[in-house]
Amino acid sequence: MEPIIKVENISKTYQEEDVATHALSGINFTIQKGEFVAIMGPSGSGKSTLLNILGLLERQSSGTYQFLSHLSSEYDDQEAAKIRNEKIGFVFQSFNLLSRESVLSNVKMPLVYSKITNEAERTRRAEKAIRAVGLSHRINFEAGKLSGGEKQRVAIARALVNEPEVIFADEPTGNLDSKSGETVMKIIQTLNDKLGRTVILITHETSTAEHADRIIFIKDGKVADEKKIKKKRRANEGFIK
Repeated sequence: MEPIIKVENISKTYQEEDVATHALSGINFTIQKGEFVAIMGPSGSGKSTLLNILGLLERQSSGTYQFLSHLSSEYDDQEAAKIRNEKIGFVFQSFNLLSRESVLSNVKMPLVYSKITNEAERTRRAEKAIRAVGLSHRINFEAGKLSGGEKQRVAIARALVNEPEVIFADEPTGNLDSKSGETVMKIIQTLNDKLGRTVILITHETSTAEHADRIIFIKDGKVADEKKIKKKRRANEGFIK
């Protein structure tokens, strides 16, 4: 089966005046559709740069990146933006919500740029995503009045609303207490278990990474190791119905 993501000899160098900073060097791996993969490494290891390349937010300096059977080099900026909106969902550490807008309005936001023009269908999809993360009782709350864990669940619903092929989660538990973080990770795991979403998680925390099927360890801009996780799936513990 063709992998959903294929990375071959990816390198990334940032040039500022006469100083070159090598963020990534010779990265290789594949990810199959439906996998849950954690990319783990210390601060400054290059994992966030790698996520930006995988999410078509920036381009590699060399090497090839194949996403959904197409090379990233085939996309111009407008096409890359279209792919991001239709095929990719992002969850960030800082939530990136509009604090004075309702939960419903925040979750509907990606649909403004989608092919779905019917307002009733947009609302239906957003309500479904909100229900999937267990926040129907907060649907009309202002996002800024929610707890940190609830804000991250809204961010997950927003990432889910376009029914993407891949969800990228960048340190999704970084701003949360341990209980809220565990709740968020159970939801993300359920998206993978029950909905079959491919999930790529960026983290520096071992306990968070071990929710995945496989961990790719990044150190000094290179793949240092890989590890498969043996665990009992707990899909029935999520909110999705």
